[in-house]
Amino acid sequence: MFRRTFVRFYCVASNKANILKTLKEHSPKINIETISSALDQFPNLTNFQPLQWEKTFSFLINQQNFPHESCINIVSAYPQIFTTSLDTTFKQLEAWRGCQFGEKRLQDLICKHPALIQHGNEKQLSRRMAFLQGYVQTPKNVWRIMMSSPEVAIQSEETLAAKFKYLIETMQVEVSEIVDSDVFLHDLEHIKMRHIFMQRLGLYKVKSKRADVRKSEKNSNPRLNRIVDTSDKKFATKICYVTLEEYEVFQELLRREWERQDLDDEDEDFDELQKERGIDIM
Repeated sequence: MFRRTFVRFYCVASNKANILKTLKEHSPKINIETISSALDQFPNLTNFQPLQWEKTFSFLINQQNFPHESCINIVSAYPQIFTTSLDTTFKQLEAWRGCQFGEKRLQDLICKHPALIQHGNEKQLSRRMAFLQGYVQTPKNVWRIMMSSPEVAIQSEETLAAKFKYLIETMQVEVSEIVDSDVFLHDLEHIKMRHIFMQRLGLYKVKSKRADVRKSEKNSNPRLNRIVDTSDKKFATKICYVTLEEYEVFQELLRREWERQDLDDEDEDFDELQKERGIDIM
């Protein structure tokens, strides 16, 4: 057991030294200390050959113009880049550039969420951008949502549409508030739970349907990020001015209410089916 551990430690240390030596020779501007720390933190990165490191860093820095300090973040969070052909990675990044975020914003997005690289499919991204811009209007707003919630790049349109519909039509939230929040990190139940609780307390009001009245109305509702992005305790005590226990009881009661509604809907569907087929079981 000791011998096996020692051999593994020796291999990791040897691979680390070779990686650092190769990078220092081919990319003298790279901060070797930063890479050394990353290799200590993520020893699995030493499984990749020095040549893979050199080619990947050369590609990211010289061809894709990523800052030196960003490359270690990318490979640490997305080591699959080492085993993906450079041609494939190039095409994936070009697909992301087609989103029209701008080069600086694209690099910020990839550095923060490197795993998004693998979803760089031109047709799929083009469709996703058109879908998201239908709700938030501009590429910049789509970028802001992806920065906080990268899942919107791959979640089903049905799931996202349900959230957008509730936020825009039911809660009447402005686009500016949506993109300033982390709302897409939460499921629809969480969003509904928070909104309905405030509504029943009289703390959330929707605008009048009359256009002349709506223009003069002031929005006194808390901003969306304060409603959905806070802990249950802070939401209850600081936003709704009730105890955490009261909010927890409400959540349980509302879930039961939803369950009863689902059962009632099922009964109605069954009754309609009986009528359609002329079945009478009474």
